Amino acid sequence: MDETANHCVAQNGLSNLWFDFDTNFTQPMDVVLRDPVIHKALAEPGISGEIPTAPVHIYNGVTDEVNPIAPVDELVSSYCSGGTPVTYRREEFPPRPIPQAMSTHAVVLATGAFEAFAWLKDRMDRTAPKPSGCDIQTVPTTLLTPQALGVLSPSYIGNVLLAAIGVPIGSGR
Repeated sequence: MDETANHCVAQNGLSNLWFDFDTNFTQPMDVVLRDPVIHKALAEPGISGEIPTAPVHIYNGVTDEVNPIAPVDELVSSYCSGGTPVTYRREEFPPRPIPQAMSTHAVVLATGAFEAFAWLKDRMDRTAPKPSGCDIQTVPTTLLTPQALGVLSPSYIGNVLLAAIGVPIGSGR
């Protein structure tokens, strides 16, 4: 935990790609998630308890062992009910059963990031229409969507890999 607190998302994703929760946790994930404190935190109507007023993009793995899909579905439902425009992608990649030592969480973190970055870029560049309503889709992966492929470039991948090994972005490497 101390080591991951000092790393960025990319470093943690690569470091924990083959983290075996069954071996490293003293209790199964479903028992951990039933802990009253953890359950209460996951049951909140939003990360902050507030409904966002700006559009949001959310993605999660259907079989994610770290961030289970049910609380994310509930979060999205609360946002949509509150009037927030939501683009939500539920990724079913990699399909179960995956290799015992591979983390669905880390894989989907990486595969979903490209479409999420494209969505953010469109908002920042104001090149896409303002989202309205909720667009919820369960897909095998968003990695191969036209939006994701649009941001997938050698320089982007190089920056992600450099960040994953701890090189600060914009360090003049």
